[in-house]
Amino acid sequence: MGKINGESSESASGNTSSGPNGEDKPQAGARRGPQVQLAPEALDDDGHALSILLSESLGPHDPVMGVAVDQVVVEVTVEHLESAAYTLRDNPELNFNYFRCLATVDYKEYLEFVYLLYSTRFRYQMMLKTSVEYASGDTPTATVPSMHEIWPAADWHERESHDLFGVLFSGHPNMEPLLLYEGFEGFPGLKSFPFNEYEDW
Repeated sequence: MGKINGESSESASGNTSSGPNGEDKPQAGARRGPQVQLAPEALDDDGHALSILLSESLGPHDPVMGVAVDQVVVEVTVEHLESAAYTLRDNPELNFNYFRCLATVDYKEYLEFVYLLYSTRFRYQMMLKTSVEYASGDTPTATVPSMHEIWPAADWHERESHDLFGVLFSGHPNMEPLLLYEGFEGFPGLKSFPFNEYEDW
């Protein structure tokens, strides 16, 4: 049975959340300008039923359950990511057969990966999350299992993440640049990328 995150979306954005090794993550710095009010959770009865089903089905993967507005969120460690993904696709009660998107988020100490999934059979939607520490000194070292074999549509999303964040997707058949030219130096998706350090010519 997975852990249920009982916090609301507002309180969950507070001081800490889980890091890649289960440790508390420090809160991001205060935003400049007006504070943006978070959208309230709006999970309907079907969403609550899906949350219970996912918690039971993914129990061996030790999921942490949550909610983001109207979607169920499941967070697993990177060691459980691939096996959890197979379960989501192949379990006949879930059948998450449609890969919608991969978002990579830089929190400086670690990268978070957010997989948006959909079941065309049941019309379920969900987010699958994992996070990894990504750097040794100044060298990106984040390695995540590729979802290409499970959901072929992950192909370009992973190549984009590789271009922008330096992520290595183990098992991906073709990590050639997608957005950047061959030989581009650095990873412009990272917060540490020096966008403003240039000279006019």
